[in-house]
Amino acid sequence: MQVVLMGLVFFGIPGAFNSIIGLNSGIPDKYTNAGYGILYFIFALGSLVAPALVNKFGPRMMMCLGGSVYVVFSSSLLLAGPLHTIPLPFVTICASLVGFGAAVLWSGNGAMLLSYPTESSRASYIATFWIIFNLGAVIGGIQSFVTNLDKGGKDEGAAASTFIIYIAMGVIGSVLVWFLLPLEHVQREDGTMCEKPLFASPREEVSGMCKMICSRHVLALLPLFIYSNWFYSYQLGVFAKGVFMPAASGLASAFYWGAQMVGAKTLSCLLDATRMSAGKRAWVSFGASTVLISVTWIWGALANSKYMLDSAEVSKGGMRVLYEYNEFGFIEAATLMLLWGYCDALVQTWCYWVMTQLYTKSEDFSRIAGIFKFAQSMGSAASFMISYADPTATVQLWICIVLFVASIPGAGYLCWHVSNFQPAQPVKLPSLLHENSEAMGGDEAVIKSNEIA
Repeated sequence: MQVVLMGLVFFGIPGAFNSIIGLNSGIPDKYTNAGYGILYFIFALGSLVAPALVNKFGPRMMMCLGGSVYVVFSSSLLLAGPLHTIPLPFVTICASLVGFGAAVLWSGNGAMLLSYPTESSRASYIATFWIIFNLGAVIGGIQSFVTNLDKGGKDEGAAASTFIIYIAMGVIGSVLVWFLLPLEHVQREDGTMCEKPLFASPREEVSGMCKMICSRHVLALLPLFIYSNWFYSYQLGVFAKGVFMPAASGLASAFYWGAQMVGAKTLSCLLDATRMSAGKRAWVSFGASTVLISVTWIWGALANSKYMLDSAEVSKGGMRVLYEYNEFGFIEAATLMLLWGYCDALVQTWCYWVMTQLYTKSEDFSRIAGIFKFAQSMGSAASFMISYADPTATVQLWICIVLFVASIPGAGYLCWHVSNFQPAQPVKLPSLLHENSEAMGGDEAVIKSNEIA
């Protein structure tokens, strides 16, 4: 029930926000891209301090605070776009502030969500959350499709009702945070109780983050973490906006985030298949995901050329064309968006599952989630800033491909680590593990626990 509630919180807050990124809002790209770039830069830096705030003030308080910032951003889109009551630079400012809100929101999520499952339910819990979370983006995309059907092919930006619905979703999500139980009141399926994150002194919190981020296992994952959000600026900010009209972009967004729901569930069935060892599950999921993602990027390179995304002009005379949902050119582009969304879920779900293989305590989960979001956000910040410099679509596409290839060795190393150092079942020695985790960095504590086993 807590996982479902957590999914509903994220359904209304970052889920709705994700569909806004790919929306043809009518606000000039220079204002939104600059805002998104600063957002992810602040998100990255905030993710390094957010775990300490979550451990000090509690996940629920920080998640509610973070959600309210998303509501402010959605309101700025309404006021600066359809209503024209505030200057456009305010959109950039409000988008930037979302970076801090996202940092505390996702760190709180990591502390709680990764504490809930048992060994046999880790991936399924993550997938359930991911499905409900991405349903928010699907509903956001569908509602933006419906509310913009009367545009009649005019590229004049989204309607006011579109943004009003986004605001309502954010408010509901922020309120639902308080329906989540404090961690120490949550009982797992096996009868054990979750533990409240332990707040150390500021010095110890900083030391814990530094030890974790410098461990060889986290360093190996950093390229994959960076890649896992980098491609949003191309897929949603370049491809979607360069191919679709407002209503069509909403429908394509629904396909993109809907496919994530299917992808998360598919991978969770494999990752929770206890008839296989954790190492075998890691290798099989890694290999299959790598092949499928490679295929989508090859297709993306062909589509980038076919839709002439390097052209700055939009016309029906042979240059770049914006397609409506009922035109033939929409089909291939929407199918590619669907597959990209499916692959995004594979990457994100796999990353979260690996985190649960490395760590066991809620305070460590908040830290590794903070590092995950730090790396993701640095990648997103860089990618949106590159977009602001206005390179060609082909350049941005190939940056994504190179980053994907660079992430493969580190992910392979983690598969090897899970195969050789992870026990088949969790070792329940809480007091001994606690003593070792205080004396060593997070990743060394995991290795020590396996030696004890």
